[in-house]
Amino acid sequence: MLPSCSTPQAPSRERVTRDREFRRRTRFWNSQTDVTFTERSEQRGSEPKKIACTETASVRAEVTCQDAAMQIAMLVNGVGQSHDVEARTLLVQYLRESCTLTGTKVGCDTSSCGACTVLVDGESVKSCTMFAAQADGADVTTVEGLADGPNWHAIQTAFHEQHGLKCGYCTAGMMMAAVGFLAENPNPTDRDVRLGLEGNLCRCTGYQNIVASVLAAADSMKLGSMKLGSMEADSMETGQ
Repeated sequence: MLPSCSTPQAPSRERVTRDREFRRRTRFWNSQTDVTFTERSEQRGSEPKKIACTETASVRAEVTCQDAAMQIAMLVNGVGQSHDVEARTLLVQYLRESCTLTGTKVGCDTSSCGACTVLVDGESVKSCTMFAAQADGADVTTVEGLADGPNWHAIQTAFHEQHGLKCGYCTAGMMMAAVGFLAENPNPTDRDVRLGLEGNLCRCTGYQNIVASVLAAADSMKLGSMKLGSMEADSMETGQ
């Protein structure tokens, strides 16, 4: 029997401990990671910066730590980006603040909603769960990089035509997750799409039009591949 709405239950001790540990780990590097990035900074010939920081009140202890700053470089939407970042900087923060690409959204801060999803070396990643330094040297694609100039990506066209959005806050992450999903499964069923996007949440649409959009994009991408293959075959025959 479901508990009454008038008698909310207190979170368990295990959940409080887990949430506290999650918050702590997203703010502070362990000593092994700090050494790794310090060494990498020295290899680049730059002196790692040190800043003083204190543990948050949620941990109920005030400690002093040293957070090494380092220079990272990566391709973002085909453009080289290089910035000095703190070791604790999340990839979503780096993309929004250093690269000024605000299409990637910050939703829940707990890796639950998927609004921050981007592609890292072709794989869909929730960028709030990854440090910017972990993407050093990677090829990152955000929603701003989907279109080819004035030509929309098939997933963008499908979301537009199938009305796959309402408020739009989750749409960027939803489309990026769909692109990564379709790269792995170009012939999905309705159920496949629902399972593939279960890590992305939407508060508005009820998901039906999102599923329809992904299926339409899959059909469009298959049709585009067939046309491209036909054009290449004609070109080869003409060359012969």
